[in-house]
Amino acid sequence: MDCTKIKNLLLTVCLYLVVCHYGFCNNVIVDDPVPYHPHQYFVQIDESVSEIEKDQLLAELNSIEIWENEDINLALWQVSHFPYVDQNGVTIFDIDGTIAGAKSKTEIDESSFNINHYIGNDQLVNPNIHDVSFDHSFIHGEREVTISIIDTGISNIADNSTSEYNFNLTNYTGFDYVDNDPLPEDTHGHGSHIAGIIYHHVHKNTPNSSKVKFDIRKTHDSEGFAFMSNVVFALLDAVDEDASIINMSFSLTDTYSDTLFYPLQNAIEYARKKGVLIITSAGNNSLDNDDYTNTSLPSSFPSTNILSVAALDDQYELSHFSNYGSKSVDVAIFAEGVAGPGLQQDIVYHSGTSQAAALVSAIACIKATHTVPFNSEETEDEDEILYIKRIKCEIIESGSHRLNLFNKVYNNSVINFSDALAYSTGCQYNIEANCLTQFINENRLVNSVHQSKFYDTDHSIESEQIILPDIQLTYDAKLGVALLSGFEVKSGAQFQIVTYGCEKE
Repeated sequence: MDCTKIKNLLLTVCLYLVVCHYGFCNNVIVDDPVPYHPHQYFVQIDESVSEIEKDQLLAELNSIEIWENEDINLALWQVSHFPYVDQNGVTIFDIDGTIAGAKSKTEIDESSFNINHYIGNDQLVNPNIHDVSFDHSFIHGEREVTISIIDTGISNIADNSTSEYNFNLTNYTGFDYVDNDPLPEDTHGHGSHIAGIIYHHVHKNTPNSSKVKFDIRKTHDSEGFAFMSNVVFALLDAVDEDASIINMSFSLTDTYSDTLFYPLQNAIEYARKKGVLIITSAGNNSLDNDDYTNTSLPSSFPSTNILSVAALDDQYELSHFSNYGSKSVDVAIFAEGVAGPGLQQDIVYHSGTSQAAALVSAIACIKATHTVPFNSEETEDEDEILYIKRIKCEIIESGSHRLNLFNKVYNNSVINFSDALAYSTGCQYNIEANCLTQFINENRLVNSVHQSKFYDTDHSIESEQIILPDIQLTYDAKLGVALLSGFEVKSGAQFQIVTYGCEKE
């Protein structure tokens, strides 16, 4: 073999190894797939930067802008090629160097990788253990609700329907962000299973109702992988196209810190301000999500429109695989052997927090048809959408307390369909606080409402009272009523709240 052929062969092998390193080999199993896109990255630019200045930044980073959302001040840039020489004469060989360069520029507030994550494998289980406990007699209300499912898409699941299971979901909107077309065809199976679960339970007693509309957004490919850009795009599009509830039955194990930049968190905050409830799976890694050095995202983001769901077994113990967290996981529901459509026109039984989130999503959809509209104007503060909080609070508060779930989920309780759908107290969430708050015998009081807060009000509040054992009361500062919200009180406990500095000016 002459030198030219040897040289070409070596170049081919080198190119093949590089391509495979980044996870782009066809028909090749890559044990360690690319953790992030090799050319794309997110940026958040200082709002004072002009278009001319932005073009200069792009040129210096050898990049083009492929997407921008002004509502959340977020853009996705792509490096044209590697290597390149930056304005300081330094040769940049990979995306790590580009992001380091972006972070060094004062005009760019934040920059991060376009990470790649895996949706995970649910467990096939014994079909003799399945969701018979989810019977309920509730029908839809008069409100129209749209649920958007961000996942691997959907197959023709109507063909999987039986006399017992209704998967007749044939009318839906959506988009395929993997193949960039309007048909979110599922070639993985996870998304079809999740969509089928939600549809079946939503239509259990109202099979012909059209009050709950479905929106299917395919972000994960046939292997279950998705770049974060697909998820962010899908979430923002779903919000802008009037989704009321978004199901995100996937998780990414990562570190969370309020000092770090998470593009997905920006999109979720946008959804919060638009009055959209996001229901997420807690994760299947047996992790304590309260440990933010190794937690599950997006479920552990502190956004108040997230409802994070753990899984229970048929004895209502935390499933051996389920993540948990007394601060970061809101509710738990039986989710082992949950029936749903497979890709082979069959019924498959999977276990996981993905299925748990799907079941709670079905509850939220039915409750939403009986509740005030989303994106309502009944609150003066756009950041405090009452509708989300009411649905979320009522689902959390409806649970049955169990000692074995203490410090495992927020409300230490099990959620079931009948109780959650019947619970309609209209939880109070109109009290704000920057005022001094004091509690007497605080260790005798167990907070039982998710992220219960006292907020700034127009009134000075001063109250003290003895609370009888096992009595739950509400406190509404704006009405000036001396009642306390969200506390499960132990015998003999005394509660006092004193706020100062909130007098009406």
